Amino acid sequence: MISTISLLFLVAYVTAGLVLFLLGLIVRRWIVAFNEKRHTLHMRLLRSELLQALARGNSMIDLDHWSTRDRKAAFVVASQLLCLIRGHDKERLLDIIESNRLLHKRLARINRFGKLRRIATIQELAPFDCQSVRGTLNGVMQDDPDTEVRVEAALVLAKWGALPSPWQILKSIYTNCGTILPAHRQLFRALMPVHAEGLLAMALYQENRIARLLAIDGLGQSNDAKIAISLGQLVNDEDKDIRREVIVSARRIGQPAALSWVQKALYDDCPELRDIAAETMMTLEGVQPAKRRSAEKR
Repeated sequence: MISTISLLFLVAYVTAGLVLFLLGLIVRRWIVAFNEKRHTLHMRLLRSELLQALARGNSMIDLDHWSTRDRKAAFVVASQLLCLIRGHDKERLLDIIESNRLLHKRLARINRFGKLRRIATIQELAPFDCQSVRGTLNGVMQDDPDTEVRVEAALVLAKWGALPSPWQILKSIYTNCGTILPAHRQLFRALMPVHAEGLLAMALYQENRIARLLAIDGLGQSNDAKIAISLGQLVNDEDKDIRREVIVSARRIGQPAALSWVQKALYDDCPELRDIAAETMMTLEGVQPAKRRSAEKR
């Protein structure tokens, strides 16, 4: 049997433990709240310093008093500001960032990280459309050992309109690619506004089947009747997937000029493609009267 004194000591120990535990929680919560307030104030001061430099029109700022922590926080602040400002102010802020080498360490270490960290870093760099970042991401796109990382770098460059030719993209990213992913389609669609002629040449003459499919899909972003007519050269291609992609792209382009060759696909050996061709015919025939009515109103 436990004596009364022993029981009292046990209760006292348990009570003291609970009190210490609760005190620890309170202190921890206070420390977290204090650090959050200090971080908010710190970010506000850095934002003010960058905005003052922007207002002065001076690309160089005094960084002697900035710690490593300051530079990391400045990266976050600059990223937020770049998403808010436009035009000349954005260019000046990027100049401040470049001149003061705020991205230097992050860019220098990008190849030392693991795959997921490299992808995350590339995404973090997306607001910083400046020469140093473009050069680094071009290098990553061409030389990184992982295809997903190379594609991620290419997508950021596409956002800036800084992609090389489709042939260079093919060499850098799709050499051993056997499966088309949504990111691949997104990338080739981004190429279309600048490299439509290159995509058309790739669709018509490239031996790599994946490259042809991606090029045709990218051309579907166009609204050019000449491209719609040119794609008709592939309506009798031996590859069923190529024929399907061509018909679908013709529907997306939406030019009635493609009706003549889409009609031929109604007699395709594949029932599925005949159905897709019929749907495309109805879409394009619906576009044609709408355009005629619009012209009559003018």
